[in-house]
Amino acid sequence: LVTKHKMSMLLEGGDRVKKNVTDERGREMLTTCDIKPGELVFREVAFAACPVTSVLLDRSLCAMCCLPPQSPDRNIISCDGCSLGLCQECLHSPLHKKECQWMSKVLECVILSAQEEIDLDLSTCALVVRILVKSRLDPDNYQLIKAMSSHRQLRSSKWLSSYEIFADKFINSCSSSSSSSSSSGAMIFKKEEIIETSCIIATNAFGGRSAYTSSQLSTCLFYHAAMLNHSCSPSVSYSVLGDTITMRAVKPMSKGEILTDTYVDLLLPTYDRQVTLVQSKKFFCRCSRCVDPTEEGRYMTAWMCPKQTCSGFVVPTISLSSTSTTSTTSTSSTSSSSSSTSISSSSGSHVPSIDEITQTWTCVECDSVVSSEFPDKIQDARNFLGQRSWTTNPSEFLQKAAEICKPLFSTLHENHILKFSYNLEVCNALNKLKRHAESIPNIKEVCDVVLRLVPLTSQVADCYYQFANICALAYKTTPATPERQVMRGLLLRSQFSSLETALKTVRVCMGEDHPFFSKLKNNILEIQKDVTNAAVGQIKGLSLQDSLNQPSAEQPSPAPSSYYSNSNISQTKSASPSSSSSSSPSSTTAKKEEEKMQEKKDK
Repeated sequence: LVTKHKMSMLLEGGDRVKKNVTDERGREMLTTCDIKPGELVFREVAFAACPVTSVLLDRSLCAMCCLPPQSPDRNIISCDGCSLGLCQECLHSPLHKKECQWMSKVLECVILSAQEEIDLDLSTCALVVRILVKSRLDPDNYQLIKAMSSHRQLRSSKWLSSYEIFADKFINSCSSSSSSSSSSGAMIFKKEEIIETSCIIATNAFGGRSAYTSSQLSTCLFYHAAMLNHSCSPSVSYSVLGDTITMRAVKPMSKGEILTDTYVDLLLPTYDRQVTLVQSKKFFCRCSRCVDPTEEGRYMTAWMCPKQTCSGFVVPTISLSSTSTTSTTSTSSTSSSSSSTSISSSSGSHVPSIDEITQTWTCVECDSVVSSEFPDKIQDARNFLGQRSWTTNPSEFLQKAAEICKPLFSTLHENHILKFSYNLEVCNALNKLKRHAESIPNIKEVCDVVLRLVPLTSQVADCYYQFANICALAYKTTPATPERQVMRGLLLRSQFSSLETALKTVRVCMGEDHPFFSKLKNNILEIQKDVTNAAVGQIKGLSLQDSLNQPSAEQPSPAPSSYYSNSNISQTKSASPSSSSSSSPSSTTAKKEEEKMQEKKDK
């Protein structure tokens, strides 16, 4: 292991990857051997890292290594010089001793800028200063960071102006307060370097995210990781813990293969991903998923062909308008230095805009071109869901969401983004109302879709972990009466199986040494005994959905319609009618189950 604060370098996997340079893609990373899914590709420590502004202010993580308090003797302490919260090791590190006198100036400048209504991010400003201070401690490695792509010419004038103002204020503040015993701020910090470093961070930095909530906790600048190209069907998955990034394979890779990660949310359909990439990364993606109208069989925006004689699905072909001359490659990248050749080459290649992205709707079976009238209705429904009005009035949201979205469902593919978004937001609304049991069909559908669309990603682990938490809440709020015992057992079993799915995914994407893996494993061990002893283990053929649909003694009324899945409805329609309920096979089975339960109670 290397000591903390040593310059950005590969901690592990240096023999499994190598840097490559091409005219088409610029700098990139290649494998030097065959790698299987779940295997470590490489692990790297950041050149510099800093918690996001909210975390920096509440001091829940160390302001330098971005780790939480590890033990009582490693609590986060407020620095007397700059007020940053740091662990003891970082507090006494050579880097902080050099940067401390300047960090208090960063906060002053950001506060002054906010009073003048200048939008600056405290975390980014602090990271800029840390990188420039560190450049004096290790100039050789800083040259690698300095050479990374900044895409400065693609930044908005408003964004650049904000950091130009910060640079002026910061240098003036440092110069006016510098003493004879310390170096002058004007000598250490140059305006041009501050602006260029801000652009490098905006282009190349990785976000460290919570394994439990997916919220961003930190911003880290890595050298090798930043060279990976983008793909909407990536070959690696990364996780950031503190100031260290770990890359693991999620696909089998052969020797000499290009490593790819993703810069966008993979649960977005192609059009949304392209808009995000054009807005934030300034390129139009041509990966295998983007060029396929079905998204490699995902059908995230597909709907049934309006022709009655056709059973195909209508899908969009996403392209740039014919007037565009944008240069694109299948693995274009702009959050890494490998992208600089295709985006900012001296040939003056055109940078795409959102207005140039077009959609043409065509049936995959009959090749009919269909108007965008119906997709426009779908987009209106998605816009309503995106407002997330359930945060203020969940009951009203549930009613309106059903009225707006459900009439469209009959013609949509099972993987359609509208169905996914509807189930996700309805689940959120029901849980806000503490109607946890009712939200289970919705969260289950969300998890099933995520598993189909983006298997072996951290998003699968996130979803199934939340599924387990909802089952746990529903279990606690379900009365422990004989009538509800079956449902409680099924909730427990569903919680257990969800944690198992999350654990298997984390083993591949994050590794067994990740804290999330340990947390999931401990959760499984805690409820394993309860699951084994649950009465549900002796009831065959009964699912959690069936149990939810059974009215309890305390609630004689039928379950709400939101309890029933499409599969249950279709089974009800296809069942043969019977004039006598006692003669139906289902009622006979129910009687047998009741007799078994009675025998257990008697014993």
